[in-house]
Amino acid sequence: MLRAGTEVLFEIEPTLGFEHLTYTAVFDHLRIHHDEKVTIGSVHERIWSSQRDFQLDVIAEALRQPIPKIHDAAFTRAATLIDSLDLSTPEGRRYAAQSSVRHGSYHLNPDAASPATELASIVRLRLWPLEPGHPEAEGFTEAITEIRTDSTAEYTEVVRLLMRLIGLRVRADAGDPDEVVESIAVLGNATVVGLQTDVLPASQRARMIPSGPNGEMEAWYPDAIALWSNVRAMLELDGDDLTDEQRRL
Repeated sequence: MLRAGTEVLFEIEPTLGFEHLTYTAVFDHLRIHHDEKVTIGSVHERIWSSQRDFQLDVIAEALRQPIPKIHDAAFTRAATLIDSLDLSTPEGRRYAAQSSVRHGSYHLNPDAASPATELASIVRLRLWPLEPGHPEAEGFTEAITEIRTDSTAEYTEVVRLLMRLIGLRVRADAGDPDEVVESIAVLGNATVVGLQTDVLPASQRARMIPSGPNGEMEAWYPDAIALWSNVRAMLELDGDDLTDEQRRL
C-alpha cells in the first residue's frame, strides 16, 4: 500500500491536502499495475485508523526517497558553457561568471523540478502555517530540513567548483570566505524555493537585459538577477596582477 501510494502520489495533480491520494486510487493502481487486490476492509481500522493517516504515511514514505542530485548536472552544464568562452581576459572571465549565474536559473534547468523536489516544496508549504508539535507536522520537519541541508551543501560545492574553474575569490571586505560561499548557496537555493511559490506572473517571467559582451540583449529570470547581485558584491576575479577595477565583477 505504501509503495503503491507513493507511485500514485507522483502521478496525481499535487494539492496541499493531497485530496486525490485516496484508498480507492491506490486500490485501482495496485489492481491495474501490480495485479494485486486490496479491499478497504483489509486496511481501514486494521492498519490505518483513517484515510488521512494513510495519506500522511504515504507522504512520509515519499519524503524518504532520495531527491535527485543537482550537483553533477548543474556543474556539467556550467562547465560546458564556460568551456565555450574565452577565459584569457578579465572581461572573458567576468562574462563567464555572469553567464554561469544567468544559466543557473531553475527556469532553464529541467532537473531542478523533479516530482520528488516538487513534493518536498508542497509539504513545506503545508507545514508552514502549522504550530510546532502539530500532529501532521511531526516527523516531516526533520525530513524537509535534511533535504534542504543536502541541497544547500550540493549548491555550495557547485559554487566552489565554478570559482576554481573561472578563477574567482572572495572579496577581502566580504567577510569569512567559507561563510560567503555558503551564503551564496543559501540565497540561490532559497530564491528558487520562494519564486517557485510566487503567484505573480512577473516572478516567472524573464527580462531582457543588455548583458552580452557587446551589449547584446539576454534573458534574465528573477532568481538569476538576485543571485548575480549577491555574487558581484561578494566575489571578484582572482589575480594580484589585476587592478582593483579589473577584479570587479
